[in-house]
Amino acid sequence: MLQKIFIQVGVSAMRKPNGEFLPSTPIYMEVEHLEKNGLTQFENEALTNVAGFFVERIKSKNKME
Repeated sequence: MLQKIFIQVGVSAMRKPNGEFLPSTPIYMEVEHLEKNGLTQFENEALTNVAGFFVERIKSKNKME
C-alpha cells in the first residue's frame, strides 16, 4: 500500500464575531509522489521560475554597469 503524502500549502483562520482571529489551521494538499530531491513537482517548478527570474535580473543589472 502506498503511503499518502501531504504538504502544507497555507493556513486559514476564521474570525470571531468581534473581529478577532481564532487559532489558525494549516491547509494541506495530497500529492502522489516526491521528486528525487524531496520536493513536489510544483515546488520544483516554483524554484525554477524564481531562479530564472533572478538570473535575468542579475544579467540586466550587469549590463547597466
